[in-house]
Amino acid sequence: VTHEHTVPPHTDETSALSTLHTDIFRSACTPGALLFNTSKCRKQYTDQQCMILLKQQHPNVHTCVSLSDGARRYLEVYITRENDKNDMANIGLKFPDSKLQVFPCIAIDDTANILTLKLSHLPMLLNNQVLIGIKQSLEIFGIILDVGITTEANMGFFMGTGYTVINLFQPVDTPADKQVQQLSHQISSCESTTEFFRATWINIPTWCQYCHKEGHTKFDCALSKARSLCYSCHQQGHRSFECPRRNQPIRPNKKLPRKSYQTKNTTPQKISDDTDDDSSDFDYKAPSNESSEDPSDGMSISSDDHSISKEEVHQREQ
Repeated sequence: VTHEHTVPPHTDETSALSTLHTDIFRSACTPGALLFNTSKCRKQYTDQQCMILLKQQHPNVHTCVSLSDGARRYLEVYITRENDKNDMANIGLKFPDSKLQVFPCIAIDDTANILTLKLSHLPMLLNNQVLIGIKQSLEIFGIILDVGITTEANMGFFMGTGYTVINLFQPVDTPADKQVQQLSHQISSCESTTEFFRATWINIPTWCQYCHKEGHTKFDCALSKARSLCYSCHQQGHRSFECPRRNQPIRPNKKLPRKSYQTKNTTPQKISDDTDDDSSDFDYKAPSNESSEDPSDGMSISSDDHSISKEEVHQREQ
């Protein structure tokens, strides 16, 4: 960050106080107020005790109010410049039991348009160089209130991301040469034409996550569609739900002709029982071979149980 919000004391210094820079960007009841973040002192000090310490260290303060911003607690302090003998902005407020020294920030105007930006794809440079580059790149969009980079918690490596708090308000009578530009998602790094980093914020206008241009989404992006592959026709340039072949009317399949099977009204033939039994071979009687001939059909018809009707003979001839 431009200033480390919480800085531990140096080992060579006699003071054992850590430092905390207040980063509350809010308007005050009256312009000119100083805001002190007292959230990290809540375990050791109540709001009343914080006010007592403030009066002891800066006796010329004429107004102080204890307020909250979500989980954060802070003091809204008023002091005139001629009475600020102890230089409150640079000396801050000391909390001995918490081993902390808090430095204030100035309350912003009611007309301010504060926006917090999340930055990504920052250049992989030294921390100080990255911070200077962010300031130079974003100062054309408004007044920079705070800027910082995020690092890995355990090893402290810079991961290419950061944040910025910016005031986009400009008076109506601002000259044309001093007017701020409209904030965009893709920002050139230090006015470079080849290097960019990206910013997102609440209520950002529609932007494409593929080409990172504004005005359309990834599903409407021409570059994204050109490289997309359709899973229906396996062609590039469109997606499966937009496939023109899929929207064509489906042709009905030709039905195969069914085979017609002719049922036969044949009477089941009685099969003679040829199985062996306990009777002797001498009792076996051969079936009679007597048959009668039908002179009209020219076929022999058996006279026993294996008889065939004339209708069946006629069907077989056909």
